[in-house]
Amino acid sequence: MTSEQSDPGVVDGLVFIEGMKTGFVQPMTRKTKKQIREEEQRRDSAPVSKLGTSVNDARWNQMKDQLTHLYRSRGSDEIRDISIYKRRFNDWHVVKNQGATRAARAKPKAPDLHANYQVLEDGEFDLHMHMCIELPDPLPFKRFEHHESVLKSVDDFIYGVFDSRNKGWKADIAGFLDADNNRSAASYHWRALSDQCHGVALLIRANLHAKAEMTLDNLLRSLTTVGDYKHPAFMVEFWRLCIRVQGAGGHIPKAKAMERLFAVMKQQQQEDNPVRRLVNSLSSVDGEDLRHVLRIGYVKAIRTMSVLIGDENVMVLDMLSFYCRFFSSRFVVKHNLLAKLQYVWWQTHDQHFGRGTANVAISYAYVYAAYYVLDEAYLAIGMARNLRDSLANALCRGGRLTWTLETEAFSFTSKTVASLHRQRARSTKDPYHYQKCCESMRSAIVKLEIGDRECRTRAAMLSKVLNRWLVEWERFDEAKEEALRTKRIEDSIPGKPCIKCARQKYCVACVRVIESGNERDEGCNDCWRPRSSLMCQRCAQRKESVGWKPSDKWVKVNRK
Repeated sequence: MTSEQSDPGVVDGLVFIEGMKTGFVQPMTRKTKKQIREEEQRRDSAPVSKLGTSVNDARWNQMKDQLTHLYRSRGSDEIRDISIYKRRFNDWHVVKNQGATRAARAKPKAPDLHANYQVLEDGEFDLHMHMCIELPDPLPFKRFEHHESVLKSVDDFIYGVFDSRNKGWKADIAGFLDADNNRSAASYHWRALSDQCHGVALLIRANLHAKAEMTLDNLLRSLTTVGDYKHPAFMVEFWRLCIRVQGAGGHIPKAKAMERLFAVMKQQQQEDNPVRRLVNSLSSVDGEDLRHVLRIGYVKAIRTMSVLIGDENVMVLDMLSFYCRFFSSRFVVKHNLLAKLQYVWWQTHDQHFGRGTANVAISYAYVYAAYYVLDEAYLAIGMARNLRDSLANALCRGGRLTWTLETEAFSFTSKTVASLHRQRARSTKDPYHYQKCCESMRSAIVKLEIGDRECRTRAAMLSKVLNRWLVEWERFDEAKEEALRTKRIEDSIPGKPCIKCARQKYCVACVRVIESGNERDEGCNDCWRPRSSLMCQRCAQRKESVGWKPSDKWVKVNRK
């Protein structure tokens, strides 16, 4: 735009010149507000023609085309000083950009409710609820620019994947269906990826940072191979993935977890993709605001999915349970949430889903909500015990375990059943409940400790919890044996090695593999086995502080 076009005075002159061509406007200086009001009063009292139109109205209509052209080509902000023009634009219903067309967004009708309860109160959808942000003066509006972009990107993604005109996804009570009404296994694949972040957190709590960093590297490497980002399950698991990675990044700053997570996701997306816009906005948010932005983005995802597919869906209800655990259950009607889950559970059994993954998912979601949201494990003890027993028999037939939804549900229900027996043992002092508690935990530990990396991480966690309970019950001999098993399981989980140590321990080929961030071949015959215990001087000095050590109230174990 030239300086002549951007000058409001020049624009005013152009408007007056157009008016003078028809004798409608005479040259004049800029008027005060009082003069403009007097002129409007005179215009209103002008003589009226036989057709009922004032003389001034007729002249205005003569100028309509010229004024509309100037308004649309230059903008109302450049002729804002002539208020009578603005008023005429409103009278003529002239709106800038009114010729632009926009396709109506496809909005599928959510199914009718059967368990007629409101899970969330309306207050939860105030997206600024309990945001502890102190706003300086003057208000920095740019600080919230990315917040708005996050909400818009979430909306665009969810409406896009459920767009029926483009053969989008559908939903039933047990999950998501593709255009051919087939249930995709990718729903649970995203769940398994997000659960690896929980494994990172467990290793960090055990002070095994090198092992946690290696698990994080494996997770990010797995994300580079995922091509199906246009899946509703991505939006379900994305938020818990970010929440857990953010927590891990706070304990391992040098890993730069969030930056690497966002970088991996950006590489898989095109420029105009909602996922890329979402990741760009989140990566631009201040670190102190990121958790609040993740919260409101999570609420937006729950809200939009509830509108499109209803809240009688195991994925939506599972999102609500996770949100309540990590943020707030203040605006959630907890018993209504459990009633919805119970209805969905009965429907999955009536529709003969069998003992497939969908049936496991809803049973697991019910136990999770009862244990974490309502904090009343006794409500789920029957379902938890049945699910644990059925999964235990299936896992025994499968050989070496890998981390799946079934394995996760087995680990969680084993701990839930054991926790309830522990509570009863406290109140009744009955040896039966002590025995049942230990049996449930040990059965899970034995199966998980021979599984893959994630299974062994959960086995170490369960073993450590059982060790703490045994010390609490003053069963010190059993606690000592359990602590030794914990140490053995943790040692079986490979960690990210020190490069100096690797050069002393392994052959040149294995060292190159380690330096590239990959795992070496454990069966390499070129590595000198007697040197496997060597370490650099710095690692030797840190040996006593690396790894989990029992606190004073736990049994001391010789680690040599």
